Amino acid sequence: MLGLAAVGLLAAACGSSSSSSSAAAKASSGPTSAASSKGPIVIGGLEGTAAEGGVNFIDGMQVGVDVINAQGGVDGRQLKLDTISTGGTPQGAVAAYEQAASNGAIGAFLGAAGGIAIRNQAPTTQVPVIIADGVQTDFSPARPYVFANSQGAAFSTSSLYYGVHTDHMKSIAVLSYTGDDFSEQVPGYIQSGCKALGCTVTVSETAPYSASQAQLVPLLEKMKASNADGYYIEGLNPSAFVAAKQLGMFNKPVLSEQYLTVPQIAAACGTSCDGVVFAGERCAATSLLPSSDPLKAACDTYKQQFAKYFPNQPFPNFSIYGDQAVQVLAFAAGNLIKSGKALTPANINTQLEHLSGLNTLLGVVNSSPTNHLITGTFQSTFLMLTITGVSGGAATFAVAPNTTAEAGAPNPNN
Repeated sequence: MLGLAAVGLLAAACGSSSSSSSAAAKASSGPTSAASSKGPIVIGGLEGTAAEGGVNFIDGMQVGVDVINAQGGVDGRQLKLDTISTGGTPQGAVAAYEQAASNGAIGAFLGAAGGIAIRNQAPTTQVPVIIADGVQTDFSPARPYVFANSQGAAFSTSSLYYGVHTDHMKSIAVLSYTGDDFSEQVPGYIQSGCKALGCTVTVSETAPYSASQAQLVPLLEKMKASNADGYYIEGLNPSAFVAAKQLGMFNKPVLSEQYLTVPQIAAACGTSCDGVVFAGERCAATSLLPSSDPLKAACDTYKQQFAKYFPNQPFPNFSIYGDQAVQVLAFAAGNLIKSGKALTPANINTQLEHLSGLNTLLGVVNSSPTNHLITGTFQSTFLMLTITGVSGGAATFAVAPNTTAEAGAPNPNN
């Protein structure tokens, strides 16, 4: 689930030396080479459905493109966002990816369902794709032309770790969904997490991610009857929290993941999400960050940029993934232009495999041919949050009890 929107402020906050550089500052360096006279640089935006937060990711990409273009583009060349709908299916995602390649994209970004299908296609299509669907195997092991700018198992195991160590849970009941790439990984993430942490899973229930409240009630009743010490309820379907609240399940800890930062989900959940604990991106709750946090100024600046281009809209935290993908691809393109190398997908791929100390809103990125996760550490970019209510169509947060913003979010997989 993070981009650099204002070059100057981010460079000041995070540094811009050769060992620790700002993506936006490097990408927007002004017309300094003959390549600047060529046409726009195309980046593919693969847009999923609204239910997946697809528009939020694309809005972030648009902010990244608009800000870089307003600052002179990439070495004088403008960026062009080529938005293509996936239709919310794996087949549609592959078709959109192939279309982006045919349209001349140097790289593409997907922040919704279909990442598994695309990553299987990428070695054949050979256009770099950055995926933000929370699937661990997107980046572990590294695959040709496939990169991830969202973590995998840590989205679930961080809250599980919190439940075990803070709420002293020894058992947990789980509800997750089918029909979504991340959702289908959740049972495995929790099982492996409990194996590492010494807890047990009493029951693990699944339902379609569009299941109604009436369909979810019997599954939640099974979870309640299992006498677990707490519950993991995946956040993609807010109806589950409404039903769980009505069933009196909030007398025990309720854990989730950062789907609850999606304004549409938070608004639908309302007060039924109060008290749910999960790991969320620091940009989701910048008011909770100490002034010493290196992401605070950068996140605030990005939020200001987003509000400029999308006024009167609740801030969608997932947009930072789309913005960061644009910044990283633009940074790679700028490096190639300056070095006189051809601006090809293959060369972009090589650039993405050799990022060193690049400051982004997803932390400091260090990549390699065997490390295609282009984020910072989970602890440095996330913190444990709890929902305190909904205001203006978006959730309001507090730092989860018995932890601090400085402590970050635990990741048992690190």
